[in-house]
Amino acid sequence: GEKREMESVYNKRMRPFEGMCLSDIDLREEQDYNLWKRRLHNIYLHGTGVVHGLKPEVVQTAEGDCIEISEGYAIDIDGHDIVVPDGARSEVVPDKPGKYLIFLVYSEADDASSKRQAYNSTERQETRTVEAYKITFNEKEVQLGVEVGRIRVSDGHKVEGAVDLRYVSHAADNI
Repeated sequence: GEKREMESVYNKRMRPFEGMCLSDIDLREEQDYNLWKRRLHNIYLHGTGVVHGLKPEVVQTAEGDCIEISEGYAIDIDGHDIVVPDGARSEVVPDKPGKYLIFLVYSEADDASSKRQAYNSTERQETRTVEAYKITFNEKEVQLGVEVGRIRVSDGHKVEGAVDLRYVSHAADNI
């Protein structure tokens, strides 16, 4: 796993004092600092790739074959934690015959269920960000995401054989 340069440097911590009024900017910058530190820690002390679990296997459904991934944890090349707490199932594999790489790709989204009203306003905004992932198939190497296996697809959304795990990168091997 090739490590990417850190695009942003968040090397300033908040220095709170008694009576200090915190703004959304202060809290966002403090969160950016802590996320940056955690991602540096992930990349340079643990490496990138699969950390634990995430074993893929082919599952047959009425619509076609899917890939089911066991619970686990991975670190992508930007240091994002990708956590799959209960296992996951992909959409149906592509219909176009060929070789495909299976990736877990980190994603973030605003949590619609966390909306709250702002002070002195009727405006409501999300107060939480959900860290998630997506299972994707790609015929070529993808720079973002963590590869969990490779498959060969034939006609009719069918996978030939088992998932190939030879090219799966493990975090401890990439320090």
